[in-house]
Amino acid sequence: YRFIKRGLIAAMNTMNTIMGTNLKAVECYRTEDAEMVVVVLGSAAGVLKDVVAYYRNVKGIKVGIVRPVHFNPPCYQELAYGIRNAKVITVLERTGMAHNQLLLSDIQDALLISLRAGREGGKEHKIYGRTDIPTLLHGVYGLGSKDFNKYDAGSVLENMQACYEKKTREHFLRDFFVGIEGPYTL
Repeated sequence: YRFIKRGLIAAMNTMNTIMGTNLKAVECYRTEDAEMVVVVLGSAAGVLKDVVAYYRNVKGIKVGIVRPVHFNPPCYQELAYGIRNAKVITVLERTGMAHNQLLLSDIQDALLISLRAGREGGKEHKIYGRTDIPTLLHGVYGLGSKDFNKYDAGSVLENMQACYEKKTREHFLRDFFVGIEGPYTL
């Protein structure tokens, strides 16, 4: 897998040079100092970018977005770099299956690689290394072709903020749904 990943990233870099774009295997939006990070695939990242900009500029909350562009094989080091400073991470997926949470599994693996790099890694690994494991939240959106809108994105960020502020479990949900009706809906 690592050779396939290297080849795909090299092809992406060549394409970026030809087309004048800046596409990366993992897109990180305002994660350089983010204490809370949302990891999401696809077009929901566009909605989240607007809401994250509002929360940063108006409310002063340090939040960012990590969007894997290249999903398989996973880019663990790039994911670990995007979530390197986070204290709370929310992984949003578009699947309701309990046994099919692939993005959450990739983030957990990236955290373990990051933890090992922080403890045992060389100088080149310190850029994404860490010495602690953050709180990991998991959300599901878009079930039944429901749109993911700015109100859903705001409720995800409010849930993260409640967790970050160490409120009790009555104030935030570790596993939740957005955009549908139910007992675990934000």
